[in-house]
Amino acid sequence: MKKYAILVAFLAAGLSARADTAVSAPSTMQITVQSDIKDLARSYATAFASLTSTPFTLVMQKEGITREIEDVKTVKASDGVLVVTTGKNLTYIVNPLDVIYLTEGRPLKVLPGGS
Repeated sequence: MKKYAILVAFLAAGLSARADTAVSAPSTMQITVQSDIKDLARSYATAFASLTSTPFTLVMQKEGITREIEDVKTVKASDGVLVVTTGKNLTYIVNPLDVIYLTEGRPLKVLPGGS
């Protein structure tokens, strides 16, 4: 009888502990992380605004391949990316980390690897 009383007391204590944890509500928290990429995107958009003659060319490199977006009319920053619109109303979403440079003139030839 003593064994059963100890076992019942042990089980009751375990169930009581479980009931306490099941009742508590999960806590929620919203965390906003500031990113340097948003600042970089804003900087490129500001640099575009200072260019005096449009259209111009945006030169970028992704996965070792250099690409040129020509006839660029607008560059806007939106939540850490660049929204680039050309004279033909084509819109490109560009990671600002991929941008090598913006130019009003003819683009320079960039060697693979960004050198």
